[in-house]
Amino acid sequence: MEKHVSLSDNKTEILLKKGDFLTITLSENGTTGFLWHLAGNQGKGANLVASEFKKNGDGMGAAGKRIIKWEFLESGSYLLKYELKQAWGTDIDQTFEIRVTVS
Repeated sequence: MEKHVSLSDNKTEILLKKGDFLTITLSENGTTGFLWHLAGNQGKGANLVASEFKKNGDGMGAAGKRIIKWEFLESGSYLLKYELKQAWGTDIDQTFEIRVTVS
């Protein structure tokens, strides 16, 4: 099974089964330097499958979406925490976190 979440699911909990996938979609604009960075410990049974940027349009510097896909291989509780920030700075513009319980 695959579950999809977005910023509107921030600070919620979802239930999955071993072998399930979670896809997180978050707005991002790389031309500003603000990118989503993994900040929380996901645990050893969580496998990051992909993290890619998809532009909303064809224009140079167009904003888009960061699409992050996880697979959960072991039962347990996982906290996925992301911060929207510039790699060279310490200011955090936004955070996203979701607790995943896998049975």
